[in-house]
Amino acid sequence: MKPISQAIESGLRLVFRSKQEAGNPREVQLETQGFQARTHLLNEQEAEKIVNDYGRALEAVNQINREKFSRLITDLNEERILPEEVAQSLEKRKGPYYDLLTMKADASLLPYPKERIREAIEFLLRIDKDPSNISLLKAGLEYLDYFA
Repeated sequence: MKPISQAIESGLRLVFRSKQEAGNPREVQLETQGFQARTHLLNEQEAEKIVNDYGRALEAVNQINREKFSRLITDLNEERILPEEVAQSLEKRKGPYYDLLTMKADASLLPYPKERIREAIEFLLRIDKDPSNISLLKAGLEYLDYFA
C-alpha cells in the first residue's frame, strides 16, 4: 500500500491534469476561518496547482520522516539514544521524538500557508463529483492537520 502522500499526489495529478488542459474557468469566493474573515477569489486552475504542489510537499515530508525514523531505529539499536529519552518525549507530548512518532511535520515545508491549501482543497471538494477524487481530497485535508 502506498503512503498517503503518494496516493494523494498521484491521484490528484492524474485527475487535475485533464481538467487543467480543459481550462475550466470556474471561480468561487471563499472565506477563511477565524475572527478576521478575508475573502480570496480562487479559480479552479489555481486551486489545482496549490493542491498538486501540496501533494509534492507531502511526498517530500514522507521521505524525510522515513529517513528520520530509520535513523531513530538505528540509534536505538546501537544505543546512541536511550529508549527512556524517547519515552520521555512521548510522555511530555513534545520534542523531536514525539513529533516523529506522531507524524507531525514542520509547516515551513508546505508550499503555501495551511489556510490557503485548505481553501484550495475545500474549493475542489465543492466542484468535484468523482468519489475517488473526493476521498483523496478529504485525506489531504486531514493530513494538513499534521503540520505544525
